[in-house]
Amino acid sequence: MFVVAFVAGCSGGACTDNVEPGFVIAVYDKQSMEPLCGANAMLMDGEYVESKTSPVSQACTEDDARIYMAFEREGSYQIIVSAEGYETWTSDEIAVISDECHVIRNNINVFLD
Repeated sequence: MFVVAFVAGCSGGACTDNVEPGFVIAVYDKQSMEPLCGANAMLMDGEYVESKTSPVSQACTEDDARIYMAFEREGSYQIIVSAEGYETWTSDEIAVISDECHVIRNNINVFLD
């Protein structure tokens, strides 16, 4: 009975073993609208702090400019994104919630000036 309820409660399918990010942060140069690699993103939720930097790449692609964070972690986060030579961007609080299986991803596009 538990397994049936577990499967039925997962949006039409069984839950997976995937570890899902609460945020996918894509960073762009505001002037050129091109992906910006080497940017740093920091999440804060109370005492919890997570920081990641996108890889520096000569041929920066949109995939390179994405930063995946808050894996399977609910919370109310403030995000700060910075990159050398750009103004720092700060968000209002953004909530990460879960369904029966995983966190629900927030896709955030940041344009640095």
